[in-house]
Amino acid sequence: MVLSQYSYLFYADHYPLIYLYIGWINAGVHPFGLYAWSTPVALALIAIAAAYLLSRFYDKPLRRWLSRSK
Repeated sequence: MVLSQYSYLFYADHYPLIYLYIGWINAGVHPFGLYAWSTPVALALIAIAAAYLLSRFYDKPLRRWLSRSK
C-alpha cells in the first residue's frame, strides 16, 4: 500500500472532521480525562478509514472509467 495515494483524500476528508471537533469544543463541551486524547485519535482513525474507502470505491473506479473513455 502506497500511502501517498491516500494523502489528498485524507487531506480532503479530515477537514469536516476537524470542523466538527472544533464546533464540539466551541459548544462548551471541553474534553477531559479519557476524552481529551481519545476523541482526536478516533477522528484521525475515522479520517484514515474514510480516505481508504473513498480511494477504493470512488477515486479508483472513477479514474478507471475516465481512462477508458479516451
